[in-house]
Amino acid sequence: PIYRGEGVGKAEMRIGMWLYEALALSHNVGRHRFLGPQEVLELEPHLKRKGLQGGTLFYDCQADDARLTLATVRAAHRAGAVVANYAEAAGLLRARGRVRGAAVKDVLTGKEVEVKAKVVVNAAGPWGGKVAALDSPESATGLRLTKGIHLVIRRERIGHRYAITISSPRDGRFVFILPWGDFTIVGTTDTDYQGDLDRVCAEPEDVEYLLEAVNYALPEISLKEEDIISTYAALRPLAFGGAQSPYDVSRKHRIFKSPSGMLWIAGGKLTTFRKMAYDLVNATQKVLAREYGVYPSRGCTTHLTPLPGGANPPDESTIRALEERVGEKAARYLASSYGNELPRVLELVEGNPSLGEPLVEGLPYIKAQVILAVEEEMALTLQDLLIRRTRIIYEAPDGGLQAAGEIARMMGELLGWDEARCRQEVESYKIACQLTR
Repeated sequence: PIYRGEGVGKAEMRIGMWLYEALALSHNVGRHRFLGPQEVLELEPHLKRKGLQGGTLFYDCQADDARLTLATVRAAHRAGAVVANYAEAAGLLRARGRVRGAAVKDVLTGKEVEVKAKVVVNAAGPWGGKVAALDSPESATGLRLTKGIHLVIRRERIGHRYAITISSPRDGRFVFILPWGDFTIVGTTDTDYQGDLDRVCAEPEDVEYLLEAVNYALPEISLKEEDIISTYAALRPLAFGGAQSPYDVSRKHRIFKSPSGMLWIAGGKLTTFRKMAYDLVNATQKVLAREYGVYPSRGCTTHLTPLPGGANPPDESTIRALEERVGEKAARYLASSYGNELPRVLELVEGNPSLGEPLVEGLPYIKAQVILAVEEEMALTLQDLLIRRTRIIYEAPDGGLQAAGEIARMMGELLGWDEARCRQEVESYKIACQLTR
């Protein structure tokens, strides 16, 4: 929506939309169109009417960030990379003053191994400063961490049909109201962060900021804190710039090379992650060629390579067959999550119909996903499954705690856990769950 005297005006919006589509190059998700005030209210009747001048309807894409990360790791494995979960850089290996590998710690067992390499790359996101500090303390100052939080709410509580871009009445920042199945995601904030990187969570002032923005834009709904099912937070590893406000810091990525030869990529964002990979691989190839005379047989092909499950949409006949066994809502969710790997889900459910049962009543996640997570998606803890392979922690009213014991036992059968380990997994998950409530 466009409001008189608020945020972006009509002329700016027109220019912005044309630039947006020109830069996108592809138009396979539809072109934008401008709407009059009445058309806007017909689409979203709860929007504030005062000062409404019209709006723009445009198209974009959604991604499950955790599953996107997982798909990227699986694609690397398919391409020949050795990948490891719960592997922490505990130190760097050096030869003649150059970084030539890392001491890697298995976080789950405490064991360490040495991994040697001609080129070492620091692509640790928010933890990049910690890895850089292993090289030299001076190298650790290239990051500015900012926190963004989201609220998860039942979609019916807000009653919107589309994703809505609104402006905060406090500082004019954009806030997004996004449909996500039966839920709505509201976000995000942008504040500097200096706390524990492993305990990032929404603070009361963050929640208040987003509630204020939603209620200003949709005054009829009177959204309250008790309407929130869960919250989640994450950090942006921005490359340091001269901007004072976190919102004004550039989201562009930068690649640094330390005096000891380690490459470090900082900045960027989810929507540019494959361009970041492209640039980083090419930078690595240049180092290999210049310092070792090693030349690639071909250039980086990430821009041509679909991620696992993403080559084609799943076949409709597979979706229908799955619908008969797990219901329409679960089948459609599974289709969107597994793409053209959906036949593997169907195979499991056909082989054992009990695997089509829900993990948590009312949510689309099924028991077959436990097997897939452990056997094909590197899930090693209960948190992996309930937070990163599914979104149960955010969507279940209790965070999935009531079902956690049974799910831990299912994982335990596959991973060889005893009863004590299952209880430990549930207790660890309870602590993680507290950060979202």
